[in-house]
Amino acid sequence: MTTNTPATLTTRQELAPAAARLRCDHRFPVQPPHGSLSYPGPCQHCGVPHAASSPVADQLREPLAAWLEKAAKSFDDETYEDAIECPSCGDGCHEDHGTMRVHSFCGRTIGADAERCACFDEALAVARAVNGGAS
Repeated sequence: MTTNTPATLTTRQELAPAAARLRCDHRFPVQPPHGSLSYPGPCQHCGVPHAASSPVADQLREPLAAWLEKAAKSFDDETYEDAIECPSCGDGCHEDHGTMRVHSFCGRTIGADAERCACFDEALAVARAVNGGAS
């Protein structure tokens, strides 16, 4: 079973839910069996736990949500899948070495290597904070 941690989620899968959570008019149940005054249940609209609800000021919610959605759209529009070149096989290679996502703007790969694209790092840090994870 795969868990959705920042390492297994795609950039879009982190940005879009954060934008939706920022726009959510949270409703936390406080009556059993769904919650209590001491321990409210998760939001009835978006499912975010009460403890992880975003401490973002109301006047910043919409601009941040719009920025995260714009970053998610940019990710979709500006990245593409490219075949991984095999350094030892050369042109005669018939094995499938998989693909990598490349950002057309900077030409770097989306991933965790040293030469990776950092163009979406700021948006991802905000999304992870809103989603309740580490940035």
